[in-house]
Amino acid sequence: HTLGWGAFRERIVAYPPARVAEITGLPVARIHALGDRLAMTRPTAIRIGPGMQRHAGGGMAGRAITCIPRVTGDWPRVTATVGLTLLF
Repeated sequence: HTLGWGAFRERIVAYPPARVAEITGLPVARIHALGDRLAMTRPTAIRIGPGMQRHAGGGMAGRAITCIPRVTGDWPRVTATVGLTLLF
């Protein structure tokens, strides 16, 4: 139900944990742990706090995060969401 899913999936597959570890400096085990957590937790719900958009790449990171419920198959669940918390 997503336009461009094939191209998006190819992009995801192009970044296995070892490559992501090289780019981010995170240990592969930590990347695997996050993947396991996302795969096992239902429904997927993520809260984004203020300030992320103020960093280089923050907007793209936000867009990538909003794709997680779609990739995990949680998008049809009412409680699967990505929320932005605004603090004033």
